Amino acid sequence: MGKITVYFMGTGSAHPNKLRGAPSVVLNTDGELYMFDCGEGTQRQMAIAGLNIMKLRAIFLTHLHGDHVLGLPGLLNSMDLLNRLNGLTIFGPPGTASFIDGVNKSLHSTLKYALTISTTRNGEVYRGDNFRVLARRSLHSVPSYSYMFVEDDRPGRFHPEEAIRMSVPKGPLWGELQHGKSVSVGDRVIEPGGIVDSPVKGLRVGISGDTRPTASLVRFFHGADLLIYESTFSQELSDKAVESFHSTAEEAGALANAANVGHLILYHFSERYRRIDGLVREARRSFKRVSGARDLMSFIITNSSEQPDISISGPAGRT
Repeated sequence: MGKITVYFMGTGSAHPNKLRGAPSVVLNTDGELYMFDCGEGTQRQMAIAGLNIMKLRAIFLTHLHGDHVLGLPGLLNSMDLLNRLNGLTIFGPPGTASFIDGVNKSLHSTLKYALTISTTRNGEVYRGDNFRVLARRSLHSVPSYSYMFVEDDRPGRFHPEEAIRMSVPKGPLWGELQHGKSVSVGDRVIEPGGIVDSPVKGLRVGISGDTRPTASLVRFFHGADLLIYESTFSQELSDKAVESFHSTAEEAGALANAANVGHLILYHFSERYRRIDGLVREARRSFKRVSGARDLMSFIITNSSEQPDISISGPAGRT
């Protein structure tokens, strides 16, 4: 762990158009893929990006509006046609199972792989080998959730020369020191301090889905290294944002500032904005470290030290 690549399959809202695809974000960690929302055309975008749909391990749906889920039936069917055997878990709000079951029955589709559908609730919803995914109810016009991908903290750098100097024999005791435990050598107790550096904090990536900004989400996203937050409208359309339970770019910047996140990425843009430079500038009124996502853009987050590093690549790596 210590490296996460974030891919934007689609960054638009409401429906696909010539500017942007429907929203979907894919995280790659240790070669395994985790998807957040699956708008129409997502699987084709994955093919263009060179991402193997068979590497998907779990899908997390924020809510059941069409622009966030209508790519899912085709994706599930394609994996079946490709003879997927590994199971897949989908998390989503109440109604997710009925939606997927209804589509499969209408298509007379019997998947060859095990599909588990779990209803999202506040708290931890998924546990991987070295990370977990948390969920928090958000404020939208239908039941909706935001997610946080949280790596486990990693042991700090081990200094074998110091262990030898302290006469700690190589073997299991070194392993205990690496995991922050004190060990006994003869009549002495050896503490890990000085032999092992402080733990390296795991990376944290937040995904808002569609929502109004709330104090609950400020707390939920607090300290995220990367926050992916919807910015459907500019501040001049704040009334429309309130009416439709969306956020403006300025509100996204204010929330990122209040949550003390490392970097903010705006996405889920209304079709009325051909360029997003203005939305990025708007968010920067409250928070300086802002990028605007474009379809097929990727962000690489690495954490080999105390300060995570974020690099941008893809066909539109500029704001």
